[in-house]
Amino acid sequence: KKAAKASQLAFHTPEFQHMRTQLLDDLNISLNCVNQWESMPKNQYTDSLKSDSDCQAVVTRFRLLSLGSLELMKDENELEALSERERDQILDSGSELHEAMTDAAAVLARTLISQGSSADAVQEDLRLTNAALATAQRNYLKIFPESLLDGIELNRDGTIDKRIMSKLERKALGLVPTFHDMPQVIDTGGMPAIFSSMRRFKCFYFVIEVLLLAALLAFLVQIDTNDNDDFTGRLDSPGGLGKPYLGTPPQYQFADNESQRLAIPFVFGFMHMALVMLGLVPLPICRGIWRDVVQIFPGIKKWMPIDEFDLLHKQLGTLCLLYIAIGAMIHLVVMSIDCLNQVPNSCLAFDAAVFIFFDPLENVVMLRLCIWPSWFLIFPLMYFARTGAPSPFDKIKIIRRWWFEICMYSHIVVGVVTLFMALIGRKEVFFSVILSWWFYVLDRVRDNLFFVRKATVRQKTLYADQRQLPVGFRISLKLDGALPIEAGMWCYIMVPGNDLTWHPFSIASSSGDEYVDFHIGIHPRGYGKWVQNQYSEWEHTERSWTYKLYRQLAGSRASQARDFTILVRGPYGAAFLQCFDPHYGGSVVIGAGTGLTAAESVLREFLHRKALDMPCPARLWFLWSCTNVDDMFWCWDQLLGLISAAVQAGVLRPLRKQRGALLDWLGVTIYLTRGSDAFADFVEIQRAKFTADTRDVGEWLLQRIYRSSMDDKHTHIESLLRGAHRVLRQTPQKRSRDLALGFCGPPALAHIIERAAHRSLPEDAGNVSFNFSMDHQ
Repeated sequence: KKAAKASQLAFHTPEFQHMRTQLLDDLNISLNCVNQWESMPKNQYTDSLKSDSDCQAVVTRFRLLSLGSLELMKDENELEALSERERDQILDSGSELHEAMTDAAAVLARTLISQGSSADAVQEDLRLTNAALATAQRNYLKIFPESLLDGIELNRDGTIDKRIMSKLERKALGLVPTFHDMPQVIDTGGMPAIFSSMRRFKCFYFVIEVLLLAALLAFLVQIDTNDNDDFTGRLDSPGGLGKPYLGTPPQYQFADNESQRLAIPFVFGFMHMALVMLGLVPLPICRGIWRDVVQIFPGIKKWMPIDEFDLLHKQLGTLCLLYIAIGAMIHLVVMSIDCLNQVPNSCLAFDAAVFIFFDPLENVVMLRLCIWPSWFLIFPLMYFARTGAPSPFDKIKIIRRWWFEICMYSHIVVGVVTLFMALIGRKEVFFSVILSWWFYVLDRVRDNLFFVRKATVRQKTLYADQRQLPVGFRISLKLDGALPIEAGMWCYIMVPGNDLTWHPFSIASSSGDEYVDFHIGIHPRGYGKWVQNQYSEWEHTERSWTYKLYRQLAGSRASQARDFTILVRGPYGAAFLQCFDPHYGGSVVIGAGTGLTAAESVLREFLHRKALDMPCPARLWFLWSCTNVDDMFWCWDQLLGLISAAVQAGVLRPLRKQRGALLDWLGVTIYLTRGSDAFADFVEIQRAKFTADTRDVGEWLLQRIYRSSMDDKHTHIESLLRGAHRVLRQTPQKRSRDLALGFCGPPALAHIIERAAHRSLPEDAGNVSFNFSMDHQ
């Protein structure tokens, strides 16, 4: 019986796919007809059809039937649960609807383009078409009496109340997964992030501070040295702790100038502090090396802020520029005053008296003139790369379109060129930083050689909002070779057909999945507008990278897709690694904004490990923070499907009447920050989609939605963490009571969560602790 049913299902599947494609085309055509009809150009039929009810009824019924047909879009799991008779009914109904709507589209097209013998003939065609559509609707309701179209009646003029149509569209489009693009939170961390990181990794930052103080104090102890030779040290081996690498320049005369004896040691001290920072800057972005280090020594995350190395890279770069600015300011003030006072040799600070003045490799003054302006003007642009071009540059289309690429590639080019010049022109000074930069070069070469895979799209889901504007997509990629992918990590994606830039995206799949999934939202850069093309497809006038990828997935028509090359590099990141450590009693996984994808990946991995009885914490609390109702559509179906499948497989054992916050060992909480009237529609849509297998889990998940934010007084995340600690205290003594927290989302929210975690610790906690890690998005 099972074999016969599988055979029948395999026979029907291509027919359903064909029907699904036809009905989606009908949906697009119906929307196009509605839009074209509202702005119908004046032709020979316009005056005759203005008051014709059949004409308006055809447009309205066409739209109603195209929306109602979405109920026939069953996926493979739903088809498997149906009998052969039910599947035949769906196919017959879909075929009848498609034929009726195809005839209606042809008649409307002739009317719109003014192609026909006479207005009377067109009116007769519209009358017959209206009757055919009404018959198709009645036949459909006979087979599916509980359809969305039940009870829908047209007015005498062939129209329908706009509120009824709007509600019907919301319900119908809810049958297809939709979501709004997550708001882009621009936050580079700021001072709260720096101080928070320094508190958690005291030893790491203490080592950096010791290096800086050693570089500074080694020269400050030579304040008031009145002999150039004493300041320089041994001539046969210049350099060393507190000694300049090139000896004391001739413009400094310590014996005859008291201001130089006091100020110049500060100049050398700050410049050597900048040299220390320059040597440390590339280490945090050796992402491949740190990925492998964490896999071998996971405990290193307790001592180093590996999950915050992007922020650390910016901090080190900023400090490098700051120390250069301080040293240069002291140097300019002191030497300018001495030069104006005609102190001997002091003007050599501004004129090295070399034969080739404009050669930066020969003249240190020219080298400074090349490096300082470029570093101070170009490097800080990366802080604003994701905020868009500032005024007035945003008025220039090419700069606005390529602003991120301009910031990134100018950052790389200036860094490579100036560092190369410095290494050649002053190798005696900069040789000390070569080792760390070689690590960076080797890491990039190694990742591009061994951790890049070509991928093909195996499955795609294109999402639109309630206005049918494209807002994102989910793609499942088949890699041509294995990569060490773990839950919560992220990869770079490049589409050579678009550009040669690598774009980072969080992974939505687990290590046990066959394909690698990504959720990608469409960011149209905040400029331009959406317009419809001749196929009734929405296009944006400002084409972002994600929008171009969406268009490639959609193909020239919405129902087609083109083959194209996608490259994947990585993976990187290890923010959620401790969430799977069995030494912890429980884990709390929090996703917000674009971090929802990473949180979903961790949940998949946790369920995968529980199903295989792999070691992991005893309990998991899964938290989402959504901005509005439409955001919840992003991963709602995946969340419901994952938990329902785990219940069916026995991985989760719910109570007979599930009312508590925990489903066996799993807790789920969803924060809806901006509540609205659309929430009731969301609940209604989801309940209409529940099946016998998902109804209990779905109702429990709906109860776990809080229409408030994490920092609200009555639903503060601190209360949830206190509850987690209470649950862990009730566990047997042999299990750990420590808690692992993993967060992926905006940095500002990360600091709220970290403070709440500190306050949530019980007063009698004893040795109970928590480990907090975050991945800034």
